[in-house]
Amino acid sequence: MNDLAHCLAVLKALGVTEVVYSLSGGGDEGTCDLDSVVHLDGRTTYALPAPAIGITEFGQVATLDELLDGFVANIPDGDWVNNEGGHGTVVLRPQETDEDLRVECNMTYGDENDDQDFDDDEFSDAGIDEDDPDPASTTLTIDDSALHTPEGTTP
Repeated sequence: MNDLAHCLAVLKALGVTEVVYSLSGGGDEGTCDLDSVVHLDGRTTYALPAPAIGITEFGQVATLDELLDGFVANIPDGDWVNNEGGHGTVVLRPQETDEDLRVECNMTYGDENDDQDFDDDEFSDAGIDEDDPDPASTTLTIDDSALHTPEGTTP
């Protein structure tokens, strides 16, 4: 049994029917936030039970809520955090008998709001002459009169 399957089995034993997480990535960080927990009796809560369900490799107590946060963040395929701007939801259904329906992940990759950082019209080509002048037909004239001292005066 993998660790996520173990957490789902604990949630099932605790009478949890659904756990919903929101994932939001962008920049170099992402967030994995618990949205809701639905129980068999119909109650909706906004915190997971936190029983100790294991020991970490460093000898620390591993709680259900902490383990699930880490597992859920790794469920989406691809890099939903680093500059991808991925966002979506992960839904866990521990009471579901069909193993394929126990974990549902719906992600969208790209900008969270799809707004452009700048307006392309701001950089329009209007009024720009695209033809460079022909260098052979252009005569360069230099006015150096201000550099010369008038005759009969000393600098």
